[in-house]
Amino acid sequence: MTGSSSQPASKMHVLMPLVEQGLISSDLELQNFQVQELIRAITKQQIVNVHSNDLVKLKYTNIIGKSLMKAQDIYDKGLIYEALGIMNNNWENISFLMKKGIDVPSDGRTYGVYYEITLKASDILMLCHPRDSRQFFQACLQNSLLFGNEEEQAFMNIAYGVSLTDLPGYGEYKEAMEHYKKALDVLKSRNIQYRQVLLYNSMAANAYMRGNQVEALKYVVQVR
Repeated sequence: MTGSSSQPASKMHVLMPLVEQGLISSDLELQNFQVQELIRAITKQQIVNVHSNDLVKLKYTNIIGKSLMKAQDIYDKGLIYEALGIMNNNWENISFLMKKGIDVPSDGRTYGVYYEITLKASDILMLCHPRDSRQFFQACLQNSLLFGNEEEQAFMNIAYGVSLTDLPGYGEYKEAMEHYKKALDVLKSRNIQYRQVLLYNSMAANAYMRGNQVEALKYVVQVR
């Protein structure tokens, strides 16, 4: 009897603070308890975040080794600037940043590292590992929707858009343009002019490759 009577008391000792804080609800008799919908949503979102981070890390570690080896070979041959537009004195910083991405844990902290890698080393990843880098940028874009601000999401949209048209014969130009337009709205609202110029160039090239010279000219005019 002692055991059975203490169990409900112990249960109430745990549940009542949760009821008082509004984390769970109960009936008037305190017999039935239910988790609030908001808490369910938060818990579900946390699970999605974990899966998203694991996905990004998996995609990144899948390409980092080969990409670094190829880029290092380009650097050793003295062609790092010619091939990737990277000054020799900046290669050490970029290679350090890429290696950092391997060791970062699979949690919210991955986002900042991968965001910086996308900004500073996207050309390396697309040149050295084009197919998998596209998946990586897609995962980074998805992560930016969870952890990033509007400006960061705009840059991720651009990076993913470029990767969609980077492989000859596999250019998904219409989808890329959709991402460019999302980014452009943000860049205009934030008055980030330098990035706008670069984006207009990409949009002009995209329109030209789709055979729309009129649209391409419209974006070229915006650059001037």
